[in-house]
Amino acid sequence: MAIEVSDAGTMVTGPDIERFRWMTVRRGLKLEIETGMKLSRNANVLRVVQQAGITTKRTKRGAYADLDAWMVEQGFDSVPLKPAK
Repeated sequence: MAIEVSDAGTMVTGPDIERFRWMTVRRGLKLEIETGMKLSRNANVLRVVQQAGITTKRTKRGAYADLDAWMVEQGFDSVPLKPAK
């Protein structure tokens, strides 16, 4: 994964963009579970995971567990993260 910094901002490039995207979605989902904060006004991380076909669960906790297991299965991570509180 390459990270480029320019006057326009920071950009992730290279073949690992998809990996970085899913890591961001997983962290955002965990943040929403643990704090109740939203990742963004217009972004719904639960819906992102559901639309990707990774989960059909309707709770953030359930979707987080499925996403975490899927990321390990796909080789994005070698071990699952700690379960969200």
